[in-house]
Amino acid sequence: MAKKPAYNYETLRSERVPAMKLIVKIVFYFCYETLRSERVPAMKLIVNVVFYFCYETLRSERVPAMKLIVNVVFYFCYETLRSERVPAMKLIVNVVFYFCYETLRSERVPAMKLIVNVVFYFCYETLRSERVPAMKLIVNVVFYFCYETLRSERVPAMKLIVNVVFYFCYETLRSERVPAMKLIVNVVFYFCYETLRSERVPAMKLIVNVVFYFCYETLRSERVPAMKLIVNVVFYFCYETLRSERVPAMKLIVNVVFYFCYETLRSERVPAMKLIVNVVFYFCYETLRSERVPAMKLIVNVVFYFCYETLRSERVPAMKLIVNVVFYFCYETLRSERVPAMKLIVNVVFYFCYETLRSERVPAMKLIVNVVFYFCYETLRSERVPAMKLIVNVVFYFCYETLRSERVPAMKLIVNVVFYFCYETLRSERVPAMKLIVNVVFYFCYETLRSERVPAMKLIVNVVFYFCYETLRSERVPAMKLIVNVVFYFCYETLRSERVPAMKLIVNVVFYFCYETLRSERVPAMKLIVNVVFYFCYETLRSERVPAMKLIVNVVFYFCYETLRSERVPAMKLIVNVVFYFCYETLRSERVPAMKLIVNVVFYFCYETLRSERVPAMKLIVNVVFYFCYETLRSERVPAMKLIVNVVFYFCYETLRSERVPAMKLIVNVVFYFCYETLRSERVPAMKLIVNVVFYFCYETLRSERVPAMKLIVNVVFYFCYETLRSERVPAMKLIVNVVFYFCYETLRSERVPAMKLIVNVVFYFCYETLRSERVPAMKLIVDPKAPLLLWLQGGPGSSSLFALFNQHGPFSVDKNLTLVPREYAWTKKYSMLYIDNPVGTGFSYTDSDEGYVTSDDEVARDLYIGLSVFFNFFPEVAGVDFYITGESYAGKYVPAITEKIHSMNANPVHKTMNLKGMAIGNGLCDPENMLDYGNYLKYIGLISEKQRLYFIDKEDQIRDLVRTKQLSKAIEELDKLLIGEMGPYPSYFYNVSGFSYFMNYLRFEEPDDLNYYSEYVNQTDIRKRLHVGNRPFNDGSTVREHLMGDILNSAADKVKTILEAGYKVLFYSGQLDIIVAYPLTLNFLEKLEWSGQAEYLNATRTIWRIGTKTTPTVAGYITQAKNMKVVLVRSAGHYVPRDQPMHAFDLISRFIEDKPF
Repeated sequence: MAKKPAYNYETLRSERVPAMKLIVKIVFYFCYETLRSERVPAMKLIVNVVFYFCYETLRSERVPAMKLIVNVVFYFCYETLRSERVPAMKLIVNVVFYFCYETLRSERVPAMKLIVNVVFYFCYETLRSERVPAMKLIVNVVFYFCYETLRSERVPAMKLIVNVVFYFCYETLRSERVPAMKLIVNVVFYFCYETLRSERVPAMKLIVNVVFYFCYETLRSERVPAMKLIVNVVFYFCYETLRSERVPAMKLIVNVVFYFCYETLRSERVPAMKLIVNVVFYFCYETLRSERVPAMKLIVNVVFYFCYETLRSERVPAMKLIVNVVFYFCYETLRSERVPAMKLIVNVVFYFCYETLRSERVPAMKLIVNVVFYFCYETLRSERVPAMKLIVNVVFYFCYETLRSERVPAMKLIVNVVFYFCYETLRSERVPAMKLIVNVVFYFCYETLRSERVPAMKLIVNVVFYFCYETLRSERVPAMKLIVNVVFYFCYETLRSERVPAMKLIVNVVFYFCYETLRSERVPAMKLIVNVVFYFCYETLRSERVPAMKLIVNVVFYFCYETLRSERVPAMKLIVNVVFYFCYETLRSERVPAMKLIVNVVFYFCYETLRSERVPAMKLIVNVVFYFCYETLRSERVPAMKLIVNVVFYFCYETLRSERVPAMKLIVNVVFYFCYETLRSERVPAMKLIVNVVFYFCYETLRSERVPAMKLIVNVVFYFCYETLRSERVPAMKLIVNVVFYFCYETLRSERVPAMKLIVNVVFYFCYETLRSERVPAMKLIVDPKAPLLLWLQGGPGSSSLFALFNQHGPFSVDKNLTLVPREYAWTKKYSMLYIDNPVGTGFSYTDSDEGYVTSDDEVARDLYIGLSVFFNFFPEVAGVDFYITGESYAGKYVPAITEKIHSMNANPVHKTMNLKGMAIGNGLCDPENMLDYGNYLKYIGLISEKQRLYFIDKEDQIRDLVRTKQLSKAIEELDKLLIGEMGPYPSYFYNVSGFSYFMNYLRFEEPDDLNYYSEYVNQTDIRKRLHVGNRPFNDGSTVREHLMGDILNSAADKVKTILEAGYKVLFYSGQLDIIVAYPLTLNFLEKLEWSGQAEYLNATRTIWRIGTKTTPTVAGYITQAKNMKVVLVRSAGHYVPRDQPMHAFDLISRFIEDKPF
């Protein structure tokens, strides 16, 4: 048997623990196979979900020093920390647990370990282990730190969370000036270095091991039949529920956070895997009462007592259970004269007298209550601890009788304790579509707590903060708004309210507030999270009745006002401020003019937003998490305000642009979205409201039928304003998609998550607004901000919309010298234009996976709709303008598809964000089967003979048969051999008999050179930089065509019919000289289109369309009209009408949009 390790001051400073393990390993170890497992193909663990970074990027030479979350989360350059330029910086450390420097150095707290060591350290080798080569554990994901970086001379002071969370330079930690500094790390999770690197646990002390070791047998043991893994514990969801058709889109946090397939848990490849369950609390009853550790009231005892043998067990040789892990405190230390004033979190958080723990009165129950915070009432009132309102009291007051209740005699598993939800409840018909985190996390109706219907339920209320109602109202605790009330008191009826049956936004999820309460006269101004988190009535705070009241703030880290204003800590935003909201008056108080409590910072909600008719049920996390009214942010009264951004992750501008961190996407950008105006505001140039920043959810998306439960992490996590993305001030900016979470495209597009599409990354949209930039010489803003908005889609498939921008109707064309030349008849002179490289793989729009490409028009519409939704959220000023979908050629299928999609989404008024008016299609391939009549057309214009016409007709009949029998790929191959000649090694039949290799205008044999100048232009280094496309290639569209090959000859006629019947304006225009989609072919399609206006169209008289003056008119073309449809022939134009006849095209689009007669 190995020698029992000694835990003392020297051990804490031991060389054996030079470098602690990151939470990553601690938090979520997921074996690579699980991530890729067929059983969970769509699983993007938080890792993927939160910050998926491709391995190569992590190791990239371009980011040699890894921008760990530290960088990401709180990037602070070492020099900045010590810099005179930021002398007042109080890292989260200050923010989270501000400890005055003197305390840190105090001889009275010699064992202090910064959370850093405490929270996370993981050896580099594990991260790079061949056994988990692709794994970017949350660790990687959350705080990827290469071992070398930690020890690197370049970052000698880097300390894990300390660094990460609370950056403390290494020298300071070991400094003679702070000889007693023991990071909370030691305090929280003391792990000897050797154990971490032990061959016996080469891969990891997963959170399971790290946090709560449970052997598999125990989980299945008859002795603990009710054990619920943290999965159970956190959000117990049976596997079937996860896969249930009833909740098809639900990737419960379980899946998201800890979903581990059973096989993986037992996998030989992860032999040490201890489910969180194991992780959370493996305690055999005997161990709890063991004589072998009679004096130890370790948090272990306190939190999860584990006998020493178990800790040293051959089965878990390296385990330092949470006890050790969380707060290893020997009993003697607690009572030690050396720390007389120190009520370590142990005392503070969970003080337990030894006798109580061993008490015969609760022989079978080591409920988390006992385990975590068991405090007998007498102890609380004991003369021995007269001043102690342990967090227990504060946090979790449990009456003794409840603990001993016969109704729950055997077990208060964390499941019970934390989120015990019986399986039936989860699947209950009463809440079939959703166990919001609310339900999941804290579903408590008052009646339920006492209800006979849930006798075993120790909801978090019981578990976390069980407070009997009488106690709350008790004269004995008149001022107490137990956290229960404070944190999550939710009336049962609200939870079941018909008004929000399907949606428990995180708002609901996190702190469900019934709408009525928000609007209640009793709380007309606010139910701040303050109320939510720690409800304290203002009077109580100021009340003479509770003069000694130390809010949790006081309880946890009480800082007197003077400290806040102290010259020694001028910038401090105590957690108090941070954690708990203080009445509005206090915030605005002249006494604390600069105070923007994180409360404000974190959760300020303006009342009007909460009551808004437009979002009656919607408490966007934004609102929910950190709603800040704009005026407050800019208010002169809070001139020193450093929003969480500053507070949490203050980054100096130079750092952002630093050559040393060229790829850095500050969490600021990443984590916090700042409204555009604020960003540009002279007063707050860098501001991004956390609201937008953290999780911007458009209401319609949340309720979307296609994505009822899904908000792209992109939208969800960080909303970016367009200007920031293209800002010259952040030249290295990578769309959040790229920056924050690189998601492999195939995962996003997984069949299991069909609607997932990165927005920014996936769809490159080139808005005219970009070209308006002063950085682009000669640009003038001419367009009326209220002018209609036209979306242009190029065909191909696979052709970039930039083709039309530069070659047809954008503000400039490109000459042979690659110089921009202003265009006289630019559509941008009257209308706002939006050019999108669509679908993914076109132009600068890209995917890193073959699975990222679309294979049908419906998929094109799905993805494009999501992109447009984000665009309209980026630019709310265009939300009310008339919106038209336009395009040409193969876009004759794209345009009807996206138009129909918007139409269907607009059917729900709540979703209607796009003021759709109609569509216009030029030489569009809408109905290939009925437009397949090239033989007759080519014969009539004299390009083939009669014999050749008959050959064409025979081949066209064969192709139609292939289309009807759904042999679409074969059909397109035959059409290529007949007409186009791009797919095979030989020229087409048409080329052989006519000599034509150009199909866009039968007056030309070959393609003009100037059509491709634009691609050379946009590929120039300086232009690519302005477009923020990095090293991405400008795609030729060949891969897009390959993936759409099986869909090219499918018809869009049904979609066109739907749009016409819905009353939208529709324009079909064709160039007289086109070959590939000629005017007669379009007529064939329209004559066979069955809709309510068909008879009127067939009997309509074609009229002449003239332009010019009355004295010198010019015949521009001919028009046929029926109801809301116009069909136009443009004279002397080929396939590209705006290029061949720019004046005619400009007149045409203007008459159509402005409803002027032809």
